[in-house]
Amino acid sequence: MKSRNVLFLILISILSGCSASYKMFKSAEQYEKSGLVKEASECYYQCLLMKPDNEKARNGLNKCGRKVIELMESDFRQLFQNKRYEKSYEKYNEILAYKNKLSGVGVRFDITPATENIYKQNREILANKHYEQGMMYINNKEWLNAINEFTISEKYVANFKNRAELKRIAKENQAEIHYLQAREYYNRQNWVSAINELKRSQDYIANYKDSNTLLRQAEENRLLQIAEQLYTEGKTLFTQSQYKEAYKKFEKCQQYRSDYKDSNQLLAQALEKGKIRIGILPFKNSSSIYGHEQSIYSRVLSRLVNSSSMWIEYMDRNYLDKILAEQALGMSGIIDERTAAQSGQMIGLQYIVIGKISNATYYEDGINRTPKSAWKAVKRQWHGQEIEVGQKVTYYIYSNAGHAKIEFSYQIIDTRTGQIVRTDLLSSRADDYIEYARYDGDPKELLEDDPTPEWYKNPPKNSGMAQLQLNLELLKGIKRAIDYVVKKTDVFYSRSNLKPREELISSIIDDLSNDVYLSIFKYFNNL
Repeated sequence: MKSRNVLFLILISILSGCSASYKMFKSAEQYEKSGLVKEASECYYQCLLMKPDNEKARNGLNKCGRKVIELMESDFRQLFQNKRYEKSYEKYNEILAYKNKLSGVGVRFDITPATENIYKQNREILANKHYEQGMMYINNKEWLNAINEFTISEKYVANFKNRAELKRIAKENQAEIHYLQAREYYNRQNWVSAINELKRSQDYIANYKDSNTLLRQAEENRLLQIAEQLYTEGKTLFTQSQYKEAYKKFEKCQQYRSDYKDSNQLLAQALEKGKIRIGILPFKNSSSIYGHEQSIYSRVLSRLVNSSSMWIEYMDRNYLDKILAEQALGMSGIIDERTAAQSGQMIGLQYIVIGKISNATYYEDGINRTPKSAWKAVKRQWHGQEIEVGQKVTYYIYSNAGHAKIEFSYQIIDTRTGQIVRTDLLSSRADDYIEYARYDGDPKELLEDDPTPEWYKNPPKNSGMAQLQLNLELLKGIKRAIDYVVKKTDVFYSRSNLKPREELISSIIDDLSNDVYLSIFKYFNNL
């Protein structure tokens, strides 16, 4: 079945192609009868593209195509006679393009010898025209225009007269013009212009005179010139204490000359002097809950150190003590909140960061007990039968919550002025909530709704009917037992104790430390 469908599609495709080819062929015949040979030949051509073995279309294209070429040759000769040589040259190329197009479908024609001879004359006339124009420019010493004219002349007839020699002379003279201009720029130390002129000179004559040597020297001098300019700008910025900008200039200077003057030493000095050194003093704790200031300190310091750039250096208390000891200043308490600015400047710090836990609280809401009603199924005797009825019971929901909050404040002190340049107060909190239930019995027996049958609540007056109703309900008993909505018992097994205070407080330390880190980092990163 599948192969039959494929054959059917192929047949439809062939018939469609044949139909299009047939219509195109009929159009070609109509055009030919009307004397429209260009249109007819195009239709025959399209027909052969669709069906290459259509001999009738091939014969039609042979006949009409020949007439089209004859018409085009006639136009070509007319343009030549009217001395429109550029247009006749273009027309000949159109004939060639049309001829090549038809050869693509196997229909070939030759251009008549008379047309070929006229085309040769046409090219010689055009070549001579541009040759004479080039000679005029040579006499006027307009070398660039002469080069262009001789190039155009070559397009029509290769090796026309002494065109090659004249073009070489023009190119040498044009090269000499750019060479002399380059030498002038070279003497004025205008290296960029000298390089451009030397390259233009070589566009006309490769390796003209000593242009290669001059070009290499000019490019080297240009790099030195740029390096000197960047070096000078860097030194000016350095003396103005703009060390970051000076560093950029010296760094760029070394991209042009890695060993330029003392740029290496100045680069290192700019980095050293431009670096911001920040001392982070151990954090204090003025709250009634102790023991967490060191955790915040270590976290904040670790993140600051890991995110520091080449221009920012963070130092902890241990490093500061080491520096003080090396300078014989390591007496106890030399760096504290009161002496931070003076002591920090003494050991090369631009800023001191001091911080403390300003407040830490923990409290509990207290246990709240709420009574709740539910049902449980109990067995009863009714007319000699055992049935299940509902009994209302009470259980209790207990709830409590613990709340922890830490407030942290810090100050950034500029050691050069002793001023507090930034202060911030941040806080973080965590809460723990519990809810659990208690019941004097098995929680799994608790039901949402009263399971007592309606007929038990309102028994029928007729005993016979009552017995019948009982029998029916007993038959449904299994399903009714399944349909009872059992009370959710998860709350009876929930956690009944709040997390310890220390655990809750510790849970907020990381978030608070990150907030403190970001606040400090953003300030220094924007300097």
